[in-house]
Amino acid sequence: MLAFSPGFVPTGVAERGNPRIFVSHGTKDQILPFETTSRRLVPDLKQAGYRVNFQEFDGPHAMPPEIARGAIEWFLK
Repeated sequence: MLAFSPGFVPTGVAERGNPRIFVSHGTKDQILPFETTSRRLVPDLKQAGYRVNFQEFDGPHAMPPEIARGAIEWFLK
């Protein structure tokens, strides 16, 4: 699963399987603030037993090219 600047996991979503998860988020995100989203979401996913590759970057609500490349390379492994 790929999640770029995620905000939350919807309530009522059933856990199924054990997907690998890639999350990236900019620390200066003005749309979905980093501190109230990924800073909490990523540890929760790890605590639930998911394998999470988390890429934090210094930037806004965007996807830098190097993050996009890394996500695709990770996904294709």
